[in-house]
Amino acid sequence: MKNRVWKIIIAIFLFTAISHTTFADTNETYCRSCHGNTVDRHHLLLPSGTYQCTDCHVMKYDTQNQTYYPEVIRNCQTCHALTAHTCMSCHPQVSSSDLGLHSSMNGSSTVDNGDCMTCHYMPFPMVKGAVNNSNTYFCADCHTNAGTGPNKSIRIFNDKKHGRAECMDCHVADGTYHQDNPRGSVANLTYVSRYPTTITNTTDCADCHRAANLDDAPFNAPGGGTHIDNTCTSGGGCHGGNTFVAAVHSTNPLDNLQKKPFISVPTLDYSTVTRGTDVNIAAIANFTNSPPNGNALVDGAQYRINNSDNTQTILPWTPMAASDGNFDSLIEGVTARINTNNLTGTYNIFVRGMGGGPAQNPLERYYPMNGDISPVKSVTLIVQPQGGYINGTIRRSSDNSPLEGVLVSITGASYTTVFDGKYSFSVSPGTYAVTASKQPAYNDITVPGIIVTASNTTYVNITLENKLTGTITGSVTTG
Repeated sequence: MKNRVWKIIIAIFLFTAISHTTFADTNETYCRSCHGNTVDRHHLLLPSGTYQCTDCHVMKYDTQNQTYYPEVIRNCQTCHALTAHTCMSCHPQVSSSDLGLHSSMNGSSTVDNGDCMTCHYMPFPMVKGAVNNSNTYFCADCHTNAGTGPNKSIRIFNDKKHGRAECMDCHVADGTYHQDNPRGSVANLTYVSRYPTTITNTTDCADCHRAANLDDAPFNAPGGGTHIDNTCTSGGGCHGGNTFVAAVHSTNPLDNLQKKPFISVPTLDYSTVTRGTDVNIAAIANFTNSPPNGNALVDGAQYRINNSDNTQTILPWTPMAASDGNFDSLIEGVTARINTNNLTGTYNIFVRGMGGGPAQNPLERYYPMNGDISPVKSVTLIVQPQGGYINGTIRRSSDNSPLEGVLVSITGASYTTVFDGKYSFSVSPGTYAVTASKQPAYNDITVPGIIVTASNTTYVNITLENKLTGTITGSVTTG
């Protein structure tokens, strides 16, 4: 009997817990941001005999429904006294190897709560998207003069030229205490490069320019072959002759050389084609003004298709191929094949060459160094619509035999039949009128409303009637 009563009470509780919910206060929201919904776990204590419903829930009476219901607890502190949770109490494993230079923000090299609170100045729930400008200072707040953070770093980077000017483009947390980003952690002192080298404790140019061909934005990082090593920024003077950190934040690639490639005016194998006919485009990209050491190579080329007045881009910049199969020299022939299936009209075809080192991975696209793009050259392509045909035979009415010497004409074209009486016109899709004339012996005939569709033939056979004839008799005399 007792078990039956408790089952009824539990059933009432489960039903009324839904119908008597109230708005969750901040205490419940805060706790559940880490602990989740713990209702099910708490209710497991009933079958074990540890607790009964009334140990936690006060039974209340609903005067409207005239039933009892257990009060739904919305404040976790009702049973659990508030515990002062700190950063390190939940993340004790975080060390200086995770935060690097940021681990000394609170005065010592040991990571403590103060280091975390330097950036996370307000509490936030442990859910995705909770870290924002209302509770956290980001890179630009402390590492640029325009930032709003109170803790200005001595490492101020206001002139970030290497790709897009955003700190987070390189320093992106991966969800595990801000470390292990493949292109350099936020400040991981033990970062190991991804390419074979004896340098194992720093990030340098080769991480992007030797081991990978990264996407166009924000890095613009073509491969560099064995030319790329840890001396890029410290020796030779090509890229500022400074440390990696200074170079990547304030130096353009080849900034003291300012060498750009050139590209020839493109050529087409056909300047006018019928829609559906592929067109080959070719050009020559070169670095005739390359530095003496030959490190600035042709790294790629692209073409673009605009309409005739350049108010619309039909095809955005698209990679071209090296004629010899690889971009690896100062002069490269570049080619592409244009599909005209969806084109009709007059178009401007633009090309441009791009400079850089040879790409290491042939499966990756080629991209230019920042600013190393040639002036653009162009050529015009005319694509005519696919046409149809008007064919037929001209015959005489008297015996239905083919008629030679008949002038057959349509708008813009004409043809004179030979012994077989046949004619043929290749025309654009549309509506035409066909006229057959053989003067003075036959009457002209015009057949209007001839409809021609693409890739189809419309037959128009015409029979000419002889003009009526009579006899004129008389004599000719002299005056």
